[in-house]
Amino acid sequence: MTARRTEIFPMEAHALGTAWMVLGPLSLWFFLRGRALPRIAALCTLAALETTTVLLATPPTAPPPVAATTHPVAPGTAPCPTRRPAPARVHRTGDALTIAWRAVPGQCARAAVKVHRKGRRLGIWLYESPAPHRAGMRVLPVRFHRGGMASLRLTLDRHPVAGPLVPVDGRTGRPIPGA
Repeated sequence: MTARRTEIFPMEAHALGTAWMVLGPLSLWFFLRGRALPRIAALCTLAALETTTVLLATPPTAPPPVAATTHPVAPGTAPCPTRRPAPARVHRTGDALTIAWRAVPGQCARAAVKVHRKGRRLGIWLYESPAPHRAGMRVLPVRFHRGGMASLRLTLDRHPVAGPLVPVDGRTGRPIPGA
């Protein structure tokens, strides 16, 4: 078996519970009071019920990591589309920000980030492009996550600021949730 189920569906849970309620006591009765053949059948029934319960309740194993590009790119062609993704969520840990956005097919493996600080507002611009980026941008590797999300980790320079920084989308000026 290569892939396991991620959840027990209500109908399967109901059927498994009913099987335990009916076959469990019956199998125990045959196991304790029956002859050789009914004892073997009762033992096999209990083993099958237990195995089914464990298989349906086991979480799935982690899938192999997904590559950023799945096929080699011919010289002279762009390996990924040029785009400006909108940051969907920001998570701050110490002096670093993890910026996440919705990934697309053909997602670039690297992204450029431009950060502009004005007071307590931290403007963040994201760029994906196969072309070299301008000065003042940091080019960072992109990590891909389940659910179609991509993210990168940006280390901030240490500058004293009174109060917490508010990350905002540089294109729209709206705060990015989750900081």
